[in-house]
Amino acid sequence: MTKSLFPGFDGLMSLSRREGVDVRPTLLRVLTDLYVQTRIHSDDEQRQFTELATRLIDQVDDATRAAVKAKLAIYPQTPVPVLQKLGLVAAQEGRRVPLAREIPAPAPPPSPA
Repeated sequence: MTKSLFPGFDGLMSLSRREGVDVRPTLLRVLTDLYVQTRIHSDDEQRQFTELATRLIDQVDDATRAAVKAKLAIYPQTPVPVLQKLGLVAAQEGRRVPLAREIPAPAPPPSPA
């Protein structure tokens, strides 16, 4: 059995529900911060992050989801399933959603003739 990089996760989840304190938003933010601090991840780290993040993304508030999405959108090692869960990857193509083009500057007003 693989040793968890995030020991006690399931215990925290059940404790949070039992005590009436929702730690999921904080847990997802901390998990994301820890993940993006390292440039290279083992297969096991990537698998565990994917499993935990995809479980938490749908269970947190919009502000937390937006903060996590912003960090992971620019992190090149974000696992594809997490990008898909956040809507940053076209699910059928497996590629990142293209960024919007720059908005052109408005044309100068016509000069009086």
